[in-house]
This record gives sequence, C-alpha cells and structure tokens, in this order.
Amino acid sequence: MQAEKHLFATTPLLGSILRKRAVERLFSSNSREAAVALAGAVEEGHPEADAIFHRLLLLQHSSQPVMHSAVWNYWKASRFED
Repeated sequence: MQAEKHLFATTPLLGSILRKRAVERLFSSNSREAAVALAGAVEEGHPEADAIFHRLLLLQHSSQPVMHSAVWNYWKASRFED
C-alpha cells in the first residue's frame, strides 16, 4: 500500500504533509490492512498518534465494520499476548 510508505515520512518540509495525506488515505480505504497499519502507527509513536487514536476510537461497526473489527482484533491480540 502506497500510503503506508509515507506514514512515517521525515522529509524536511514535506514530511508532515506526506504523513497527514497517508493517514487520510488509510482511513478512506476502509480496509483491514489500513486499520492494522494505523493501530500499529499509534503503538509505534507516530507524530500524530493522538489524533489517529481518537479517529480509531470513533470507528463505528455499523458504518465501517471491516476497519472497526480489524482495529479491535489487533488491540485485543497485542494486549493479551503471552
């Protein structure tokens, strides 16, 4: 996925724009992979982690069931690892 490549962009002057665009593309894709990439970015300390986390919490199963389920399954699996 092209957006994942720019999720942690650090290019001077353009890094912030590329990161924000990547986040928007991932949220708009409504895919399981995008949801996992965004949840992983929060755990890895993404510069906009608070905003991403807030948006992930606002996902509703009724309107975005794939992303909602993927995020909660990812968090459940990562929190209860042995």
